[in-house]
Amino acid sequence: MNFTEILTAFKREESPEYIMPLTTDDSLCNGILAWQSMPIDFNPNAECPKEFEGHKKKEWDWLWNNIQYDNDRFGAIINCKKYDVSNMIMRLRSLYLIYPDGTVNALAKQYMKGIVVSKIMKVQGKKPPAKKTEDIE
Repeated sequence: MNFTEILTAFKREESPEYIMPLTTDDSLCNGILAWQSMPIDFNPNAECPKEFEGHKKKEWDWLWNNIQYDNDRFGAIINCKKYDVSNMIMRLRSLYLIYPDGTVNALAKQYMKGIVVSKIMKVQGKKPPAKKTEDIE
């Protein structure tokens, strides 16, 4: 399997539980926003070693070990001290909130979009639209 195939498999397994930490930690939200603006270098066709295939932890680590990004730039974007950057990346990565291709967990993105819409409506003095019955699953 190659980089893209493995990454796609992880993205298919997103779960609402992964975003729970976002509800209490704004720094994670800032980290997600910063990650989306990071240039990431990787080879989408890189082949995963056969001995890692089927072992989620090994595959996940292999994906992350096969990218390059600028730690200093990430720290500057989130206004994080240099020694805290690695910890933030590790938290985001371990919680499956960011992906090694520069994208983010779709559920996290949706959650954050909801927060932004709610805040905009509040500033404008409007109530957020009520969910339609068919929108609720």
